[in-house]
Amino acid sequence: ITFTAAATGGDAGPYEYRFFWRPSTTTTYTSGRAYSTTPTWTWDTAALGLPAGTYFIKVYARHVGSKATFESTRTKSYVLN
Repeated sequence: ITFTAAATGGDAGPYEYRFFWRPSTTTTYTSGRAYSTTPTWTWDTAALGLPAGTYFIKVYARHVGSKATFESTRTKSYVLN
């Protein structure tokens, strides 16, 4: 499953993105990918052996080179069948 993030702000960036995921049955996120300027992340649920259910995908975005943990974040639910 490929997710694509798009950051917009008061300037043109450039931005970098970090992805996390967790099942709805826990509050602990797992890192999907460290910060990268590539705005897409492919979540290989088959390789992870994940069961069907609801998951949450969280994306952090920040300006390239920023020392902040994130400047913007978004969480979306995803149902894995």
